[in-house]
This record gives sequence, structure tokens and C-alpha cells, in this order.
Amino acid sequence: MRLRLQGKIIVLVLAVVLVVFIAIIGATMTLNRSESMKQAEELSISMAGEYANMIAGDLEKGMNTARTVAFALEGMVENGTPDRGLANSMLASIIRQNPELTAVWTCWEPDAFDGKDGEFAGKDLHDATGRFIPYWFRKDGKVYSEALVDYDKPGDGDYYLLAKNSGKETMMEPFAYDVGGIKTLMTTMTVPIKIGGKVAGTAGVDIGLEKINDITKKVSLYETGFGRLMSNTGIVAGHKDESRVGSLAGEIGERGGDEMLRRIQAGESWTDEAWSAALKKTTYKSYSPVHVGETAPWSFSTVIQEDEILASSNRVLKITALISALGALLIAASVWLIARSVVRPVKTVAGLADRARQGDLTITREEFNIKSRDELGEMADSLAAMIEAQADTVAGIQALANTVSSTAEGLAALSQEANASMEEVRSHLSEAAGLSESNAASIEEGTAGVEEVASGAQAMAKAAMEGAAAG
Repeated sequence: MRLRLQGKIIVLVLAVVLVVFIAIIGATMTLNRSESMKQAEELSISMAGEYANMIAGDLEKGMNTARTVAFALEGMVENGTPDRGLANSMLASIIRQNPELTAVWTCWEPDAFDGKDGEFAGKDLHDATGRFIPYWFRKDGKVYSEALVDYDKPGDGDYYLLAKNSGKETMMEPFAYDVGGIKTLMTTMTVPIKIGGKVAGTAGVDIGLEKINDITKKVSLYETGFGRLMSNTGIVAGHKDESRVGSLAGEIGERGGDEMLRRIQAGESWTDEAWSAALKKTTYKSYSPVHVGETAPWSFSTVIQEDEILASSNRVLKITALISALGALLIAASVWLIARSVVRPVKTVAGLADRARQGDLTITREEFNIKSRDELGEMADSLAAMIEAQADTVAGIQALANTVSSTAEGLAALSQEANASMEEVRSHLSEAAGLSESNAASIEEGTAGVEEVASGAQAMAKAAMEGAAAG
């Protein structure tokens, strides 16, 4: 379908306007998205670092307590004054003075503490081996004590065996442990006790992770963003969703899970976009290491839904799109009115020009109905002047034609008179011709007589000449 002038103007202008608006919306969306992601990254990194330090500080207190116990017991042995009763009193005092502790304990190799394991075999706070293995714990606000169990079994006894075998401080992966008949998620911090350069035993504390989880729950980012604490192997030690605590992080076993573990174990800080098993959505995650002494690092991460990060940007985009749409409609209406104001006079001029083409030269300037003094007015003036000039020319031609017609009529009358005169002349000529023929005969007769007289004269002359010659 062929567009008319008004349609072409509207389509062309709106096409340009739409391209400009789309470019503006695209640039706005890109810039806002970039700025929103930048702000979210800064906030999430800041929060992750802040809470990682806060949790590390709390865990470090436990490690310091374990170090204090280890140094004290090591001093007793090295000074030659090991005393199980005094050591137990110290442990009981420590657990009472540190409510954040779930338990405090020590475990020694056979006869490594005071060489009296045989004397204590089967007694209170001892098992059948008599080794020094007291375990002091808190339950329902009260302090109790019992002998350690499973300390020599790999796996269950890792709280003792890992530090004992490595000679280094250790922090256990979160585990559920039966403390006084109650299953409690906790971690154990263990410090080796070295006598003469050889590990003779360990001292440790158990810290319940309820407080750590409470700290984690305080994290609030955007609408549903949260924090979580993960151990060195990816076990969730703190999460707003209690059902996630104690289980492996949702990334484990998924694409990118191995890389996440590698970076946690390397003590790295980083951010990325990943799937959240808790939210079932794509999220923006920041990780910050949690360092406690010389132990393997844990990691605190913040989790923010990507659509929440971009919510503000999307609102700006919607508002911009709405304003742009309204602007486009307003411009379209304005262009329509402007095009109409331009096209209507053009249509009038075109119609009058067509009338002139068909021979109507009675068109006046007023019929153009264009009063503006712009190009349209000038066009109307020029066309009206041209039509007027053509009308004048035609009028002149008509006047000349009338004159020629009158002259032709006179010539026709003269021609008729001339024809009549010619007929009369022709008649007289005919009569003259008849008379001429009579005269011609008479003349011929006269001529013959003359010729005869001449012949006689010639003969007489000839005779006279001959007579003279003879004389």
C-alpha cells in the first residue's frame, strides 16, 4: 500500500523517535544494571567480610581457650607437677566461666600425663585404660563431667587423632554429637600438647554452633538475601533455613561445586552468580574466608537473589519505558497534527492545480485558504499568480481569436463580391470574345485584300525595274 505524504511524515518521524527511545532505554537499562550489580557486589562483599570476621572472632575465643588449657597442662608436666585433680578443677572452672563453650576436655597418650594410668583405671572420669581423658560439658545450664569415648577410633575419634597425628591445631567439621543425651551441632577445636617435641596429648573445646547460626541469621540483604557459614568441606554450619544446617551446601555435586570447595579450602574471597538450592533461583554470592588460628579455613557467604538486585533497575526501566511510550504517543499526536497542518494545504493546492490542469482558470487566491506567510503561503501565492497569468494569456488569445474571426468574416464578404465581379467580367469577356471573332474574320478578309494589292505592287515594281535596266 502506497503511503500518502502525511503517513510518510508520521512513519519517518516515529521511526527516528523509536530508535532514539530504544537507545535511551537500552543505555539506561545497561547503566542501571551495571550500577545495581556494582552496589550489590560492594554490599555483599562488605557484609560477607564483616560477618566472617565476627564469626572468626567468636571461634577464635574457643581456640584461645583450648590453647590456654594446653599450655597450662603442658606446664604441669614439664614442671614435674602433674595433678589430675587440679587439672580437672581447672577444666571445671573454665567451662563455668565461659558460657559460650559447650565442653572443654583433654586427652592424653597412655601414661603420658603422670605415669599413673594404672591407678586410675575404671575410676571416675576414666575408662578401663586409666588414661587421663576428662570431658567437662554444659547441659541445661549446669556443668557435668564424664570420660571421653571413641578417642582411639578413626572417624569418631578425629577430635583427638587429627591434632595428635598432625601435631597442628585443628578445627573439626560441624557434627552432631550427643552431649548429655542431646544431639548438638558443634565443632571441636583441638591444640596438641607437646612434651619433649613429641605429642603427648591434646586439649580441646567444643563450641555449639547455635550462637554462630544466630549470628548468621541476622544477615539481611535486600528482601530475601541471607548469609551462610560453610566449613572447609562445604558443610553448612549456619543458615537462616534450619533444615540446611548440618547438610552439604547445595552447590556440592553441581556444576561449579568442586571449584567452590577448592576456593574455600584455599581461603579465597570471591563473588559469582550461582544457583541457590534454598531459593531455587539464580543468586549473587560473595565469599569471605573465616580463619581460626592455623586451622583449615571456613567460609562465610552472602546470598542475594539476582532479581532483587535488579529490582530497582527494573523499576527505573519500567518507568523509563512508560515515559518513553507516553512521549512517543505525544510525539505521534504532535507529528500527526503538524503533518495534517502541512498536508491539508498541500492537498488544497493539489486540488486547485488539478482544476487548473482541466482548464478552470477562474481560481482565486482566496480559494487556497492558506494565510500563513511561510513556504506554503509562498507556494499558494506563486500558483495563484501563475493561474492568473495563464488566465490573462488565454483572455488575450481569445481576444485575438475574435479579431481574426471578424477579419475572416470581412474577407469572406469581399471574396463573395469579388466572385460576383469576376462573373460579370467573365460575361463581358465572353461577349468581347464573340466580337473579337467577327472582327478577326473581317481582318482576315482585309488582310487578304491587302496581300493582293501588295502582290500587284510588287509585280509593278519588278516590271519597272526590268524596264529601267533595259533602257
